[in-house]
Amino acid sequence: MRIRGILQRLRATLGIQSGQGAGRLRPKLSPVPDNQLFLQGIELLNDNVTPMSFVIDALMLHAGQSKREATLLMLKIHHEGSARVAFASHREAIEAARAICLAAEAGRHPLVCRPVLGSSSAVSAP
Repeated sequence: MRIRGILQRLRATLGIQSGQGAGRLRPKLSPVPDNQLFLQGIELLNDNVTPMSFVIDALMLHAGQSKREATLLMLKIHHEGSARVAFASHREAIEAARAICLAAEAGRHPLVCRPVLGSSSAVSAP
């Protein structure tokens, strides 16, 4: 599959060896529940070009999501226009957003992923 090839090249570029947890670079993170505040993370924006499978793969690889979680987030992005994923630190969020943007650029997808700091309002989970 073309997307997997792109992700493998990205891993090689970033110096990640396969077999050393290449699919899980950081702890498993989940969308922020409705009753919790969003502190820092990434926000992905919907577009009409990026394949849904690419978004799922990127969330699994760079945001530590399971296939089910990544699929639910992708559907939220598709239906609501955007979704956020919480990270333990702003630095991790910046690194994940940068990696997702690099993968999107390598695949010539216009996907927008940006690090964000939270506000005092809660963020909905998918």
